[in-house]
Amino acid sequence: MTFPSRYGFYLRPGDILYSGKNKHTWGVGHVAIVGTDGLVRHVIPYGKQTNSIDVYFTNFVRVSVYRHKDKQVAHEAAEMSAILYEEIERYSLHPSLRNLKKNHCTKYIWQSFFYSQGKDLLLNVSDNCLFIISPCLFKYATKGTFKRLLTFN
Repeated sequence: MTFPSRYGFYLRPGDILYSGKNKHTWGVGHVAIVGTDGLVRHVIPYGKQTNSIDVYFTNFVRVSVYRHKDKQVAHEAAEMSAILYEEIERYSLHPSLRNLKKNHCTKYIWQSFFYSQGKDLLLNVSDNCLFIISPCLFKYATKGTFKRLLTFN
């Protein structure tokens, strides 16, 4: 299952959209996940958001697409992301990885993969850890697990 964009590329459920540090990402970067319905889900300081692929790529600059090496794992994470999305109450840099209600972009993506697989595929930690996960995780710490497909300006 793939979802087209007006820019000529296709995304799959579980694809991660990474935008690096810039004024549009509050200087720390940003990540989002493509759902099984083709919508992009993410958490920003103003709350949780769902966008079409085209709207997301209009709102963020220099977006890179990262794809998990296992299509089934990515699809299951996309399914989980829709469930977890409903649990988010507000944006927060709360350090508990178990806390679903207080969430931020990277923690939400990490939780989607962790809770869909029952283990951490990204950082090799458990959900009882306390720390803040940075968006650059998908650029630097997941080599071999995720592959960068393209960067869109």
